[in-house]
Amino acid sequence: MTNELKQEFTRRITKANKTELIVILYDMLLQYILDSKSAVELDNENQFKIEVRRARQCIDELIASLDLQYAIGVNLFQIYQFMKREFILVKFENPDILDHMEKITKELLFAYNEISRQDYSLPVMEHT
Repeated sequence: MTNELKQEFTRRITKANKTELIVILYDMLLQYILDSKSAVELDNENQFKIEVRRARQCIDELIASLDLQYAIGVNLFQIYQFMKREFILVKFENPDILDHMEKITKELLFAYNEISRQDYSLPVMEHT
């Protein structure tokens, strides 16, 4: 992830409400997946491992954001657990799992983008 992109994510986070924060996490996850794929193309195994680890950290944050009192939270938990296992299994020599993780992430991102358009709550970091 470039420094400019990091700054953009930071700016978005400071203005985001709870739903938008989830959208940002999905955007970051997607970026780490794309960076992992780029590392394979550049034959950089060390960078691949770093990006996959960062993707798993995004999944951990998504898991932490869930409210398991509701069925949707339980369903998302199962999806995130699946994704986390896949990120643990992905290998530099066989990164095909990343294509599937990219597809799942894009679908979830699309859904949360739709939800965030209907959330008019105030930013979490209201006075930054």
